Amino acid sequence: ACILGRCEIVKELIKHGANVNSLTSRGYSPLHCAAAWGQLDMLKTLVELDANVKACNFCNEKGYEIAVRYNKIECADFLAWAEAKLDLKMYISFVQQSFIGLEKMQGKLNKEYKHQTMAACKAKNDWLEH
Repeated sequence: ACILGRCEIVKELIKHGANVNSLTSRGYSPLHCAAAWGQLDMLKTLVELDANVKACNFCNEKGYEIAVRYNKIECADFLAWAEAKLDLKMYISFVQQSFIGLEKMQGKLNKEYKHQTMAACKAKNDWLEH
């Protein structure tokens, strides 16, 4: 379904228990297959369904590298963006958790500094979601 770009079928399969990150014996995920065949809409669907954009196959290739190898430039661009977005989300979460840890270790942080930092994290998360 991923190779053919059948997004609705994939959504139904996931809804009924299929694993969006399942792997073949050689480590190819649905995301790898969609990238190899240039199925941009499928890649968007898989990312929306929380497919792992950092998963590697037996050659240690992510979907991005496969898209580049097969000259699927729009797919490669999308996967690079999706991975960057994931990295930003993870960093925002790290900053938020660090603040919680710092406050516990050092007592009260400057209220204004804490408010500004947490507001910035919230604004970035909101931007990522919309």
